[in-house]
Formats: sequence, C-alpha cells, structure tokens
Amino acid sequence: MSENDQAAQPAQFKDRTAGLVAYGSVEILIGGLCALLIPLMVFAAFIPQPGGPAVGLRMMLPAVGVYTIAAVFFIWIGVGSILARRWARAVMLICSWLWLIVGVTAMVGWIWLMPNIFDNMPPGQQVPPGFVLVMQIVMGAITGCIYLVLPLAFVLFYQSKHVWATCRFRDPKTRWTDRCPLPVLALVILFAYGAFCMLWLPFYNCVIPWFGSFLEGPSGAAVVLGVAILEVYLVWGIYHCRVAAWWTALFFVTVGSVSALLTMAQTDLMELYQRMGFPEEQLDIMRQTGMVEKMSSAWWMGIPTIVVFLGYLIYVKRYFGLPENQASG
Repeated sequence: MSENDQAAQPAQFKDRTAGLVAYGSVEILIGGLCALLIPLMVFAAFIPQPGGPAVGLRMMLPAVGVYTIAAVFFIWIGVGSILARRWARAVMLICSWLWLIVGVTAMVGWIWLMPNIFDNMPPGQQVPPGFVLVMQIVMGAITGCIYLVLPLAFVLFYQSKHVWATCRFRDPKTRWTDRCPLPVLALVILFAYGAFCMLWLPFYNCVIPWFGSFLEGPSGAAVVLGVAILEVYLVWGIYHCRVAAWWTALFFVTVGSVSALLTMAQTDLMELYQRMGFPEEQLDIMRQTGMVEKMSSAWWMGIPTIVVFLGYLIYVKRYFGLPENQASG
C-alpha cells in the first residue's frame, strides 16, 4: 500500500470526515468505559468473594494493566480518527480485524462452554430453567455485540476506499504506518502485544509452558525475560521487513506452539492456575462449574489457530527483503 501517490482530490471520492468523527467518538467512549472499569476492579480486589476471601490486588493488577492500556489505546485512536490521521485508520483497521478474529473464536468457545456455567451450579445455587434461558439470551447478545458487531462495524468502515482516500487527502504527510505494509504491520502489533503480556507474568509466579511441563520461579522468569527481549526484536525487525526477523518469528512461533501444545496435552489448566497462585476458593468454584476440565480436554482445538497463523507468516514473507519503497507498496 503506497503512500507516495498524490493525495486524492475531493471529487474523486466520497468525503467520510463525518464518519471518522462519529467512529472516533465511539472509540473515545469505549476508552472512557475501560477507564471507568479500572477503579472498580481495584475496589473489587478487596471485596470478599462468595465462600472465600478477596481476590487480592496482586491477582487483579494484570487485568487493571490491560484495561489501562485499552483505555489509552481507544482514546488515542479515537482522537486520531477524528483528526483523519492515516496512522489511526491503519492501526484501527488492523486491530479491528484481530478483534473480529479473536471474537469469532471466543463466541464459539462461549457457545460451547455456556451450558456448563448453569448445569454444574453447586447445590442450593440452582436457578429456574426459564431464568437460565433469559440469562443465556442476554449474555449472548452482549457478548455478540462486543465480540462480533463492534469489530465488524469498524472493519467495514475503516476498510472503505473512501475512508482511506479521505485520510490521504486530509493528512498528506507520510506517517509511520505508511512505511510498513498493513499485513506486516499486523504482525508488529501482535508481537508488541505479546511483549506487553510478558510484563504481567511476574504477578503469576512467571509460570510458562515448557514442553510438557511448566517452568516457574527463577527459571520461568529467565524464559519470560528472554521471550520479551526476543519479541521486542521481532517488533523492530518485522516493521523494517528484515528477512532475519521473519525466520526468527517462524522459528519462535513453531517452537512456542509445540511447547504449548505438548504442555496442554500432558497437563491441565487447573494445574496451571494452581501454579499461578490463584486462591484455593476460586479454584474450587472453577472445579464446580466443570469448565476448566472441559477446556483442558480440548487442547487440540489450538492446532487450527496455530496452522492459520503459520500460514499467515508464510503469506507475508513476500514483503521481506525488498527495498523499502517496494516493501511498503
């Protein structure tokens, strides 16, 4: 996708400035809602759970960090959209696609697991079948809106050639997103998010899958630090379309996937949560619902996701090793 062309003239496209303002306002609203959840989550960390103590701030801090980043991201991208910035359109389009893909997967898992939430309720906490149906419909509608409707709406809008032309006309400067093909930029964002996630593993005893078992403590911390450094390198190298970075990414994803699959096949999620330091009361609730056992038995469902991701890596190989002006074209 080249940014070296001349900005399109207004007569050649439909001006989508109003749409950019509207969608940017929605994004700022989403960011504001994420920001409102931060103090609520901190407060909830000190509230005793049913049948047990409070979760504790240590267990809640990673979630607080995620919502903080989400709040900053949506407000930042919303302002960029209102100003019709090229980078805002590119980043939001990529993130919307990733959001939609994850959302479809999450909805499949939700439909598969939802019956267990109510069917395995402990004695004395059973709810009438009619209420269960209403709850499933309401939760399904809310989940579908968050995971499917919103990202699909963003994808359809920001993918429009008229939106792209409007941003080019109103923001004629070459931006950092113009120097990297969008398919490659998606990898940059994924690995940047992966490096960010490494920051929170120390709150969970640095537990990490390791070829059929788990590493934790000092050994786990060493691997976590190594993975974080490697992903930072991949962010830089992939953004600049370095061939060495592509081969490193292929090796890293392949080996990491094999390690994770072997671990999930030979252990279970309950052991993972125990090693991460989840309170025993929370683990008991997980056991009662039966969801953890059901998810553990479906470890093989990760194979298609890994195959698709490896296929995507192979697809974007065409952009690596080219001169910069061709790679960003």
